[in-house]
Amino acid sequence: MYIKKFQGPRTMQLPYGNFMSRADMPQKFTKRWVASRKATVVNAVLFWSISLDEAFNLYVLSHDEHTIWEIAVAHYGERALGVTSLKNINNLKKFKIKKINYFISSYCRNLLGILVRILLNKILRKLLRASSGY
Repeated sequence: MYIKKFQGPRTMQLPYGNFMSRADMPQKFTKRWVASRKATVVNAVLFWSISLDEAFNLYVLSHDEHTIWEIAVAHYGERALGVTSLKNINNLKKFKIKKINYFISSYCRNLLGILVRILLNKILRKLLRASSGY
């Protein structure tokens, strides 16, 4: 039996107790990326089973694509790698931005309203003083 030699460990234990080996890696030039395959590649690069360059060459990935996967796993866990989850996360970010923008605009509107009221009060006082002769 011939065993191909690889750089790096053949098997490794992940922090949450599972074991991962080279056999668990997706096939070369994978075209359909499901969440579990993305997670496998991210974990392999993260725990030094394969190098980042090797992952780029084997799976024809861009640096940006891998970075997005890594960030999604770090912040939201492996379930975030699903397409639906990524859409939900993006929608949540957009919602938060809209909420912040609404808060700022309403705050500015309130502040503007207060400033207008102050100015109108001053103008009315001046008019009343001028008309009454003080």
